[in-house]
Amino acid sequence: MKRIQSVLLLLLATLVAVSTAYASDNNVEIEPICNLLSAASAVGCDPHNEPDNPEVHAMYFPKLDGYTSKPMRYLFSDEAPAKLIEYDDGTATLSGVLVKGSKEFRLFAKLSNIVSTPDYPKKELSSYCYVDKGGYIDPDSWTYYADMEGILTALDGSYYDGAVIAISNKGPAVQRGIGANGKDSEDGVAIWFKWEILHQSYENEFPPYNGAHADFNFDLSPCSSTCTGDISRALGDYCGQHGGGHAITSAFSGKLIFEDYPNAVLIEYDDGTALLAGRACKPDDSYWCFDVELHLNGRFDAADLYLHDDVGSPKKELKSGCYGEDSVDVHSWVYYEHAEGTMCGNGGEYDGVIVNIQLKENTPYPQKGYGANGKNVNYGFSMWFDYESDNYDIGTGKGDFNIDVVPCCDCGDAANECSSMSCIGGECVPTPIRDGESCTLDEGYDDGCYSASCYDGSCVPDTYS
Repeated sequence: MKRIQSVLLLLLATLVAVSTAYASDNNVEIEPICNLLSAASAVGCDPHNEPDNPEVHAMYFPKLDGYTSKPMRYLFSDEAPAKLIEYDDGTATLSGVLVKGSKEFRLFAKLSNIVSTPDYPKKELSSYCYVDKGGYIDPDSWTYYADMEGILTALDGSYYDGAVIAISNKGPAVQRGIGANGKDSEDGVAIWFKWEILHQSYENEFPPYNGAHADFNFDLSPCSSTCTGDISRALGDYCGQHGGGHAITSAFSGKLIFEDYPNAVLIEYDDGTALLAGRACKPDDSYWCFDVELHLNGRFDAADLYLHDDVGSPKKELKSGCYGEDSVDVHSWVYYEHAEGTMCGNGGEYDGVIVNIQLKENTPYPQKGYGANGKNVNYGFSMWFDYESDNYDIGTGKGDFNIDVVPCCDCGDAANECSSMSCIGGECVPTPIRDGESCTLDEGYDDGCYSASCYDGSCVPDTYS
């Protein structure tokens, strides 16, 4: 077991080193790109598809003699969105819950090492669909990741309860693009992978690796975001009474703060989900870090709190005199029903370790709003979480997020013909455009008597006739 863990840690540490080197040479802000995952539809160009028995799956294991009488095909659970998150540093992550009846696994994987020209693309569609045969699917336009490492963890109470499986790509590079999933002509992802059992459920043993390969075949659709806000540690102020100065704290990590690069963000999506992502490090050691990815779903307003379980929300940690309609108004907060994610060690004692985090049971819902971080009256976010690791013995325990968030703003109605509006620091800031050009005056001026020009973002009369 120790040998398996050491191998996995070495692989994950190599992955982190690659992404860190890329980031240091390309110091640009990261804006994560979110894609929803679904099972590849197996229609159109797929030569294996039979109309009465389509081979639809997101994850596929072949028939394994002595263990399974037929292939195992998994679909994504409908309870929480499965996502591909792509970062500008050349890495990406896969996450979701895969289900086949009572067999349920949580997936987390990291993709890295983009290559421009793979040894060979995996072309599984009918030949006439590709550009070299007169079709429109062009493998040269695909994105390829040379490396994939991840974990499949059986959910508690599921058929393989107790199983933890390490996965890594086998054969062709991971491929992503139109027609890349090998099942249809949609935007998608295909991965062949091998597996190694780290822990086993002996009541229902998961089949050991036998040299064959398993498959991921995904369709992709873009997440629709409504708001992206930078995040940082929450410092205590005159209303705080429990310290501050950290973004994340736990027994295994100590206090962590987010790094300026890659920039940490909270992105909210139209479907009621959100992504919190960034690199959190010790305040005095920027090489002792975790790459954090937290997925939130089930967003609801404070007005609907009574419809949900009573778990102690809102979590009010500021001084009691700081709450009220004219100060910190908890009725303006928003909440999330569920939260889970990972903290992947990047340098330091836990380099390469994958730590699973999730909303702590029977504790207040993750909350966002002015004063919601529990440390100051700024716009912020807080959440208590449980943690454990499948590939390193860190024990179990709880931790805390306490974060300032730059709020979003709707500036659409504030723009005019002489200025555009941008959301900066949570406020709509005008940017002058068309200075010196003619413009139309507001009501109250007789356009027959005045001419006007744009000046410093406003329409100003400059001639009286």
